[in-house]
Amino acid sequence: MTPESPPPPPDHLPESFWERVEDVCRDPEHVDAALRAVDPADLVRFHREFLDAVVELLDDPFTPYLPDSEDGAEDVAHWAVSRGRTYYRSLWANPETFPAWQPELPGVHVGQIASVYHDLTGESLDWDWED
Repeated sequence: MTPESPPPPPDHLPESFWERVEDVCRDPEHVDAALRAVDPADLVRFHREFLDAVVELLDDPFTPYLPDSEDGAEDVAHWAVSRGRTYYRSLWANPETFPAWQPELPGVHVGQIASVYHDLTGESLDWDWED
């Protein structure tokens, strides 16, 4: 890898995560319903993995291309992960293509996953994914 080339995309996220993303995000109008159909234990894992994928887009090599607002950058990162593995990997290949923030980007947000989990179980999800 030369200093100019981007790092390879992280590969620690399992295929099952990307399959869940495709399942849940297939129809942006029905994300909540798709999340409600997921077993609560699987929602915990999905929340943690989704958060990992989002956080990875908020650091190098994307830093120079992130929207100025932290919230805007997080919204775009959530949207990018919601687009699936192919899109996620394309961003790693070309960090300069990180999209600009737009209001109301469709997709999943970790807060939405946590909200559905709370509705289903009455419990809160742990946001400290480094445990």
